[in-house]
Amino acid sequence: MCGLAGQRGSGNRSRGGGLSRPPQDRPGRVLLIFVDGVGIGPGDEGINPLAAADLPTLDAVLRGARPIAEDIPPRGLEAPGVRLTGIDANLGVEGRPQSGTGQTALLTGTNAPKILGRHFGPWVPTALRDLLLQRNLFRTAAEAGHTVAFANAYPSGFLEPGGRGARWPGAMPLAAHLAGVLVRNERSVRESDGLVSSITTERWRRHVDPRAPDLTPPLAGEILARIAGRYRLTVFAHFDTDHVGHEGDLAEGVAAIERVDAFLGGVLAQMSDDLLVLLTSDHGNLEDTTLGHTRNPVPLLAIGPGADSLSERVRSTADVAPFILGLLAE
Repeated sequence: MCGLAGQRGSGNRSRGGGLSRPPQDRPGRVLLIFVDGVGIGPGDEGINPLAAADLPTLDAVLRGARPIAEDIPPRGLEAPGVRLTGIDANLGVEGRPQSGTGQTALLTGTNAPKILGRHFGPWVPTALRDLLLQRNLFRTAAEAGHTVAFANAYPSGFLEPGGRGARWPGAMPLAAHLAGVLVRNERSVRESDGLVSSITTERWRRHVDPRAPDLTPPLAGEILARIAGRYRLTVFAHFDTDHVGHEGDLAEGVAAIERVDAFLGGVLAQMSDDLLVLLTSDHGNLEDTTLGHTRNPVPLLAIGPGADSLSERVRSTADVAPFILGLLAE
């Protein structure tokens, strides 16, 4: 993909440039990039890493705008082949949204916190695991005849009895496991056919596999784009943004979102013309380093064919999976 241009300096935004890709009617493939714990908050550079960071990819795609409250009009930001809107993560339930119920809602198209009676996280509560088995996005897409990939690699046996994730499973790997697509492991990372959730591999090389390649964020993004080129639906999940948000360190938050931006740049550089890239989250957190989880809307960014229908069809996190399945069925 070409045509990414425009930079944001300190206190100064360029409104030129943007996405040069001509819009198409519908995608042949969908890539969902899940970024945990990122909401749309006020553009205060003293507390919001999304306002303070250097984000050349997002600045170019959004023509200098940011995923902050002041930059997103009620109908969302619009450019040819690009949409950015804020979607509701609260789902009519009191309290601050959490990852277990939030990701379950995102993956199943149901109001998971309302079913449970509260927001819950970080793992999937036992009461919602059968729902995740029956209705998760991976399984539903596969049963409709689509090829499906979960691009994340996990250590071998991660969800097996005694594995690291078996006791308190997160929604993303659990849904992939229940659908039979949690198949990427140490070998996949070595062969550039799987990515670790942290995007780069420093911790993976230290704690899991010292033979893994040393990946930069742009290179990891390119690998993800190549994986997505082989499947109708590909999902990648990144969790460091939520972890950093809980630490409340602005500098760490800036580094975390800059890593995501560089990763997205790698994806866009290699994405096929028929690919729709969707980036979204489950709840707010990183956008306010003084608060922790928030009730802010979360971003839903769409780039590529099919993006133009986003604002009319997705209003909450529970609308994301039905939106994707509808696109695949068209």
